Amino acid sequence: MSKKIRKVTVHANTLLDKEQQCGRVQFDRCHLDNIFALLAQLPNVNSLTIVLNIHARSFPLGPLLEVLQKWHLKRLVLQELTFASDNLRQIEVLQKTCQTQTALKTLILEGCTGDVLVMRSFIDNLPNIRELCLRCSTLTKPTMISDFPQILTPHLRSLRLEELSDFDDEKALELVKALKFLHLQELHLTSSTLSEEASCKMALALKHVHSLKKLTLHVDSENIGSCLVHILRNNTTLQEIDLWIHNDLAEACDVCCRIAHVLGETNVTLTSLRLRMDIEVESLPAVAAEAFHVALTANTTLQRLCLDDSFFCYPLSPDTKLLLALNASGSRKLLQETNTSVSMDDWVEAVIRTATQEQSHNAETNTDAPNINLDATFYLLSNIPELTLLALENINNSSSIDRNESTSARRSTNSYRSANSKKEISFHAWKLPRSLTLRGRRTEHNIALSA
Repeated sequence: MSKKIRKVTVHANTLLDKEQQCGRVQFDRCHLDNIFALLAQLPNVNSLTIVLNIHARSFPLGPLLEVLQKWHLKRLVLQELTFASDNLRQIEVLQKTCQTQTALKTLILEGCTGDVLVMRSFIDNLPNIRELCLRCSTLTKPTMISDFPQILTPHLRSLRLEELSDFDDEKALELVKALKFLHLQELHLTSSTLSEEASCKMALALKHVHSLKKLTLHVDSENIGSCLVHILRNNTTLQEIDLWIHNDLAEACDVCCRIAHVLGETNVTLTSLRLRMDIEVESLPAVAAEAFHVALTANTTLQRLCLDDSFFCYPLSPDTKLLLALNASGSRKLLQETNTSVSMDDWVEAVIRTATQEQSHNAETNTDAPNINLDATFYLLSNIPELTLLALENINNSSSIDRNESTSARRSTNSYRSANSKKEISFHAWKLPRSLTLRGRRTEHNIALSA
């Protein structure tokens, strides 16, 4: 049974939960030693998550080293740990152990404090790290020379830096220089300590990072919206953007209009845009939402648009939601193609995607998702009436066949008809895409009256 265990989570809950008793249990070194001694007997663990709390004051390296030397991890998550090392020799062993973790691709350090050398042993010595997340932790000691680029390796694809206490302007500029030589696909940066100048320099440098697909920028800058306009005009790979706009009402409205103008005129790659604002989003002038609607009349790529203040989302008009839903299903791109380049099967699959797509984004405010799908489906059938005619023709043909054939004859010829008339039916009837076909293995793909 132990060979089947792949994921392990160690959570130190010191609350006492027994009948007629309350309080906390004492949590010390011996508990960790016993836990990790048992875990070391599991041979095939590839994911480890350790979550402690303020009542587990320090986390010794010894128990963790015992399991790291036996496992080949793919994912390591350390949360709320206060690292403590017994001696420098132990840190050297940790560095060598990390260098052997060639399979480890994801490292997450969240709320970790204590010995900085221990944290840097993880960050700097994992050879093939692809996803690195540092949240509310510390990178350097006050007396340590800055060596931030050391954590930026050629293998890195996703970097998330959130509220690092020592991520200052110097490290931000170092990151800007290193981005030119990296192949980052995701960058998520949240910081309230960067200056206006450093924030803008970092943002403007991103327009030259043509490997970037997802971007989150939550920095305290009033010019970040203008920087985004330049990014959208020059970057042709970004697909998802989450931006925090620190402006008053009039300036926020102006930024929205400028971004919408770029989306309608030049940018054809962005699929998701979220603009968080420091204003009450309900007070945003209607001209901002109208600007995005005008942009969507020309833009067939944007699938998700969210204007919010972290609590409430601006209510988009039904027409705007309709255009976003059509973009998400790929229908509007088909409408722009010539008749000779789009087959009837392509239209059938587009209708099915439109009718069944999930409006997962902002589900708490998007209560009319079924109505949006229905409106989008009706829009397509109205523009391509041949789809309705083919469906009705197929129903009539199936009805006449069922009336003329006896039950026994249908059973004997069922396999013959499915084999010999499958090609003909695909041109004259609705055809399910392969993704949906694999879901319904029990369903025979013959045309029936209930189709």
